[in-house]
Amino acid sequence: MTINVKGQDYELDNISITNTQLDEMETTIVITRIEGELRLYTSDNIYLTKIKNAIKSGSPDWKIVDIIKRNDGSISGIKAIAPKSLITLRTKKVELSDERLETLRQHVKSLHTSEALKKD
Repeated sequence: MTINVKGQDYELDNISITNTQLDEMETTIVITRIEGELRLYTSDNIYLTKIKNAIKSGSPDWKIVDIIKRNDGSISGIKAIAPKSLITLRTKKVELSDERLETLRQHVKSLHTSEALKKD
C-alpha cells in the first residue's frame, strides 16, 4: 500500500523508525478541542505499527502527515492525525482471565489463518 506524505510517495510497509535508543523513544498525543482531532508524534515502532495497521485496515480516520528524517535519511519519527473520538481514557485496568485470553488468542489465530487464505 502506498501513501502520500507531503507530496512524496512511501510504501507503508517500508516506513520504519530506525537507530533510536530505547530511552529516546516517545509518543506524544495532543488533543485539540476546536479542530476535534488528535495529533500524534511517535518515535516508537510499536505505535507506528498500530497506526500502519489502522491505515491498512481501510480506516479513513488515521493519516500520517509527516515523516521526520535524520540527516542520513533514516526515519526518526512520524506525525499522524485522527479524530479525537478515537482516544479513550480508561478508569481501570481491564483484567482478563486465562480462559478469556486463550479464547482471544485462538480467535486472532483463526483471523490470521483466514487472512492468509484470502491472499492465496
